Amino acid sequence: MELWILFALAAAVGWAFVVLLDKFVIDSELDDPMGTGGLHAFFNCLAVVVISYFIGGFSFNPGTLFAGVLIGGLYVLANYFWFSGVGSEEVSRFAPVLSFDIVFISVLSFIFLGELLTPLAYAGVALTVLGCILISLEDPLHSLRKMKSSWGLAAALASAFAYSVREVIFKHVSTGIEIWPLLFYFGIMGMLFSAPLIYRSREAIKENTEGLELMMLSGLVSGVAQATFFLAVSLGSVVLVSTITKTRFLLIFFAATAISKLHPEIIHEPLDRKILVQKLVATLLIVIGVAMASI
Repeated sequence: MELWILFALAAAVGWAFVVLLDKFVIDSELDDPMGTGGLHAFFNCLAVVVISYFIGGFSFNPGTLFAGVLIGGLYVLANYFWFSGVGSEEVSRFAPVLSFDIVFISVLSFIFLGELLTPLAYAGVALTVLGCILISLEDPLHSLRKMKSSWGLAAALASAFAYSVREVIFKHVSTGIEIWPLLFYFGIMGMLFSAPLIYRSREAIKENTEGLELMMLSGLVSGVAQATFFLAVSLGSVVLVSTITKTRFLLIFFAATAISKLHPEIIHEPLDRKILVQKLVATLLIVIGVAMASI
């Protein structure tokens, strides 16, 4: 197995943990999407800065600095759309739309990177997207149509597109250079851009120190996963790396189901026979899709 695949899978594990923790915080601890998004982004970027500095050191290059500002700004913008959308919509309907980032990445990477995959790989990408939707929705035929607001759908698509643009830009800029200075500037810029969101929600954050501690943990774990993800992108195809990281939906499903059975007061996910069959079919689609895309 190639190294970039292992890095992509490791990132998926980290992000699965982060999604579950974020769901708990948003549902029961810190009911402020802007504050939650700002805290998550700040500590995520802090972890990236620390990792980048200790692995690659510090070096100044105007082009790298500009690219870092750009991808840092896109990251915070994507987080803004993510957390504001989650605040206005049920996460079970909101999150699956983010799976369309693979579609955006496929188109953007073809246009700007000249990255063309085999028909089998594109079929695998399509199966993975379908599997992500099925595993995230209780009623896939009606759930997306039942979104409470048009903003929820628009925010999910905007977040997916911002993430996609960021990843394609990173792949383009990082080709042939050391990635750690680029990630260092990305982290610095991300911290600066997220500070206004934290300041705006400072009162809500002060009132819930437990929520603050959990978002610190979420952000730091996400930062480690993100650095691992970017390392995978620098070594492999941005489309395939993004597809492989969708295995996190499998991990989220199995972990959420286990927590619902053992500790329903933390996370409760309904699971009858019909839903179980649907989730198992989705699991099979994701596994087959990732395998096809990776061949």
